[in-house]
Amino acid sequence: MEEDEVAFITKLHAKESRGFMFGLNLMLAAVVLISFIVAMVYYIRFERTDIMLKAFLYALCISIMFFVIVSLLSYKRALLNVRKDLNEKTKIIESCLITEKKFMPLNNTFHFYINSTFKYSIEVDVVDFRRFEVNDEINIEYSTYSREYFGYF
Repeated sequence: MEEDEVAFITKLHAKESRGFMFGLNLMLAAVVLISFIVAMVYYIRFERTDIMLKAFLYALCISIMFFVIVSLLSYKRALLNVRKDLNEKTKIIESCLITEKKFMPLNNTFHFYINSTFKYSIEVDVVDFRRFEVNDEINIEYSTYSREYFGYF
């Protein structure tokens, strides 16, 4: 990867990490709150502190197991691939054929539809839109693991 691409992935990693930690903090607060609510329900129903304590501990253990599973799956989905990209600093360059050219008058942009396995269409500038024709070959670049699109040439 080039320096600007590494900077982009680093910024993405920082953003995803903040979101991940915010979600974990909310889930952890919910774990404690749910366990406390379960304990209070058992205390109101049976009016015994030993049953309330057992209910609190059971609810806390079940909630923590759920928390661990959800946090691991969330990490694998959101951060693991970005971290791999930061460690290896590799990218994929894929050759694609332009299958269709379109101008979008709503937002005044130009798009190529391509036959890539990763990307359906890309936005291009007006010079490239006029230079390339349907069935011409272009190359697109994206990160190896997180599949973040970098550009075309």
